[in-house]
Amino acid sequence: MFSHTDNLDALAEKPNYPSVLGFTYAPETRTPIELKVTGAFPGWICGNLYRTGPGKFEVENEKTGKKTAISHWFDGLARHHKFEIRNGKVTYRSRDGSETVEKELKERGSFPGMSYGQMPDPCERIWRKLLTVFRPAYNPPNDPTAFVVAVTPSPGLLLNGSQKQAITMKTDANILQSVDPETLEPIEAFSYARIHPELTGPVSASHSCRDGNESFNYVLDLGRETVFRIFKHDDRGHGQILATIRDAPPAYIHSLFLTKRFVIVAVWQCDWAWKGLPVLWYRNMVDSFAPWDKDRDTIFYVISRTGGLVAKYTSPTFFAFHTINSYDDHDGSIILDLAMYPDNSVIENFFMDRLRSGLSPLTECRWRRFRLRDVPEAPDKVVPTFRAEVVFTGGIDSVIELPSVAPPSHWKPYRYAYGIHVNPSTGQNSSKEVGFSQAIIKVDTWALSTPQNTNATPSHPSPHLVWRSDHLFPGEPVLVLRPLSEGMSLDDQPEDDGVLLLVTLDISRGASGLLVLDAKTLTEIARAELPDGQHIPFDVHGMWDMAAASS
Repeated sequence: MFSHTDNLDALAEKPNYPSVLGFTYAPETRTPIELKVTGAFPGWICGNLYRTGPGKFEVENEKTGKKTAISHWFDGLARHHKFEIRNGKVTYRSRDGSETVEKELKERGSFPGMSYGQMPDPCERIWRKLLTVFRPAYNPPNDPTAFVVAVTPSPGLLLNGSQKQAITMKTDANILQSVDPETLEPIEAFSYARIHPELTGPVSASHSCRDGNESFNYVLDLGRETVFRIFKHDDRGHGQILATIRDAPPAYIHSLFLTKRFVIVAVWQCDWAWKGLPVLWYRNMVDSFAPWDKDRDTIFYVISRTGGLVAKYTSPTFFAFHTINSYDDHDGSIILDLAMYPDNSVIENFFMDRLRSGLSPLTECRWRRFRLRDVPEAPDKVVPTFRAEVVFTGGIDSVIELPSVAPPSHWKPYRYAYGIHVNPSTGQNSSKEVGFSQAIIKVDTWALSTPQNTNATPSHPSPHLVWRSDHLFPGEPVLVLRPLSEGMSLDDQPEDDGVLLLVTLDISRGASGLLVLDAKTLTEIARAELPDGQHIPFDVHGMWDMAAASS
């Protein structure tokens, strides 16, 4: 395990690490507050921006004074956020989402059940390991705050006959949390077993792929037999298992691909050792991963959206968190874009002590495009295996993480993607502080597809747009498109006809705010600021509630 610094005040006082504030606690804001607006929010921006992420990294037992520090950022206790935008005014509220976990941490000093990277008390490990690690995913306790669910917000499932639209928070476990869209109060915790009785494995992807009213994901069973079950469901909870895969390595997969014909699960390398059994001992995911194997290929499983495994593809090994986009090309092949890393050591860079040191975990990240050729139209008795083609790998000028594209461009040929970025001038392996995120990038995939443009040089400057500020650390950008004019179709609307909404940390004020950038030019349009000294801990992902615009 890594050594961890618990003195946050001392860290925050160091001028070399101003962004450390984003990894410290801030009180909830349960009662909405109106933010100070500079500039003008376009009148057509009307709705709710929901975000979620880690919000608390240390708890204290009030009786004993014992403090328990969170070791890994992904284990930070959940904090949900809501920005409501109406008539040019912006209000903000937030609420914790892991209150029962916090209570148990205070009382016992360790996580209940499995964590991402928290090291349990060795004296407790032997006695509690078999009782608490694998809580049955199909029967979560009747307590919506008994888990840390703080990675992705998405439109809520309408389950069990309910007509109330909730916001569903997801994580990399088969546990989902419904929250009230108005107050952010956790309503219930449930698993995908509610959709289908065979979806009981403990692992799932934080990022489902959504197309219309259908969402696609997987559940992984660990233990004596490792099984991936790829499934789809609609908003009313009607589900179907599309494929059952028994020959894949038991890997940690944060996101997957979709096209209009296929679901593609890329089993990149982040494998649990011994089919996941070390989790019983360590009670966390990170210490249970197998050592890196340079000879272990990545395997792409291609599944028909109507059911059945149609093909497998292999490539040299790599790791990734996020897919960017995917689509069926005109020649029948499949294009896959993702933000990849040469190995999975990036996971170690999200331990709290490393993040608080001011180093960015993103410097090794690169855009990569794959092409899968000769894809069969339908499943057959024998599943063929082919080699995936690497079309290109982008340079440091196109580094992107937490990527997004225009919603109408999902699963189609597209031009632009947006995400957080690291300034190329800091250089790979630089000791200069770049923070978790230093800039916002708009990547032009048409330029990336041209070989001479995959790496910027003095004679060929980068074709991509970058926004940055000396004192603002930005989070994930959420693209909101302008409403269509009368008689206009989605096919007529440019991909960048809208704005980016992003939460920023202003280190000059010690406060956070909501920034609005023009999606075409990345120039600032407006900002809404929290009071001086009031910050929002760095979050992970967000969603724009389109339905709220008409409410």
